[in-house]
Amino acid sequence: MKFKMDDKKLKIFVIIGLVGVALIFLSTFLGGEKQSKPIDDTKLSEGMLTNEQYEQKLETEVGEIINSIEGVGKAKIMVTLLNGIEYVYATEESVNMDKTNTAEQTVAQRQSSEKKTILIEDDNGRRKALLKTTLEPTVKGVVIVCEGGDDIIVKERVTEAVKAILNISSTRVCVTKLS
Repeated sequence: MKFKMDDKKLKIFVIIGLVGVALIFLSTFLGGEKQSKPIDDTKLSEGMLTNEQYEQKLETEVGEIINSIEGVGKAKIMVTLLNGIEYVYATEESVNMDKTNTAEQTVAQRQSSEKKTILIEDDNGRRKALLKTTLEPTVKGVVIVCEGGDDIIVKERVTEAVKAILNISSTRVCVTKLS
């Protein structure tokens, strides 16, 4: 009879252990990762280009080159983007890992992490996020309407120039005659 009592106690300990492990794993999925509050993009983007400004910059730069090609004449350029500019800010992450060993050699782990954006002060004493890198948008397509757009040689020169400047394929470049 004493053997059965120990067997019941062992079953109770195993069940309690399994419930404890299940609760630990459940807590990692429900609330284990904490993130800092989102940063106000209007404050971060001071002095940075908007998507529209980036498109205009590309149009101006491409236009300067295209207008210098022989036979083009007067030209209008439109650049469309596939996605927007993405600013990546420096972050620091702290990870806490707790391990628990029980008498039955069951190992329970709990991991939590917290990410914070690194803030710096500018010359005016304002706090800003530290910019790590800027990911430029992908050019979706370029349309060039020019006086020489009906000449096959001018079309080829313009297409090749745009391909080289923006690193895109010729299928994304349309050159046509200005009416």
